[in-house]
Amino acid sequence: MKDYYKILQVASDASPEVIQMAYKALAKKYHPDLNPGQEEAMQEKMKDLNEAYEILSDKDKRWQYNQSFYQNEESSHYSESEPQRNSWTESSYRAQAETASQGSKTTSGKGCARTGCGCLTVFIVIFMFMGVVGSFSLTKENKSASASEVSTAASMNDQSESRTEETMPISNETKTSSEIQNGPIYNSVDPPDSTDSRQEILVEATGSNAMLTLWTYRDGQWVEDMSTTAAIGSDGLTTNKTEGDHMTPEGTFPIYFAFSTKAKNTKIAFETISEDSVWVCDPESVYYNTLQSKNNPDKDWTDKGGAENMYPKFSKGSSNACICFGFNGDGWSPYGAVAYGGSALFIDGVGENGKMNSGYGDIKISGKDMTKLLSYLDSDYNPTITIRAAQ
Repeated sequence: MKDYYKILQVASDASPEVIQMAYKALAKKYHPDLNPGQEEAMQEKMKDLNEAYEILSDKDKRWQYNQSFYQNEESSHYSESEPQRNSWTESSYRAQAETASQGSKTTSGKGCARTGCGCLTVFIVIFMFMGVVGSFSLTKENKSASASEVSTAASMNDQSESRTEETMPISNETKTSSEIQNGPIYNSVDPPDSTDSRQEILVEATGSNAMLTLWTYRDGQWVEDMSTTAAIGSDGLTTNKTEGDHMTPEGTFPIYFAFSTKAKNTKIAFETISEDSVWVCDPESVYYNTLQSKNNPDKDWTDKGGAENMYPKFSKGSSNACICFGFNGDGWSPYGAVAYGGSALFIDGVGENGKMNSGYGDIKISGKDMTKLLSYLDSDYNPTITIRAAQ
């Protein structure tokens, strides 16, 4: 199995922002056009980079990859003479396993754990002897030393527990699945795992109509922040999105950023667009499904139909703000989207001159509800959107 973290040159507990920055830097470094004479080798390099980024930039794919990768590494390579990699011991995905491993080695020791030798018998004999003579022979210094050993052991245990708490993601807030699902407030969205979101936009569709609900995990339970009607693609949902199919992609995707011509009250990433801002729709472009400037010196999209001018969308009142979600790339990075996998689909806040029917596949809500939604969204909660058929 390929080590995608090694390919992107990041630690296994790297944040999404670090992974994105690493990918952008390496994509530029190994771009075939910037390495004349090495095109074939660079194409293979870019293939690995794109593959790694596709997995690690998607939280669900990353979680599944980590489960398989670490299990494979342990069964194939790990031995007591070969220490684990530092990035693994720091990773939140391995905190529980690491703590259990450390506890086993501390309490058992290599020899006793492996051979079941007579150490226990010897210990019992010594303990009985010390019970008889200890009160007479234990000196002040021995007592002090014993107290020091107990204090040291307690300190080591506290440090181990503290380290476990620090490395376990959102352990102070996450409840078990049964506790969350059976709670009085939470009843619609699957509870998060250790790497999942604590803020989820749930879109439940019937035909081209839907209900959009924002849930946030606070104080040990899911809380409904808002709910409103929405419109999706005229042909409903799909799990195989293609360019121009008038359908809305089904699944769970990360929320990346919002954008408009004017700043909005929100705690997620925000882009203020200008008259030069375009959304690239040309599937053959390396910038496919990203927000770019039409003056980009590396522009490679076609002039006719290759990009959508975004400024009139807001200046003419069709929209008041849009939110980019990661159904096909992150909306920023070149090489991040799958060609013909769909582009320019957003959560769209309809402006005073806009229309609520989606048609192309956007998720449309009123401009007033968009303002409210943005005010709740917070990148610290790792927000996602789940789009599915009404249940």
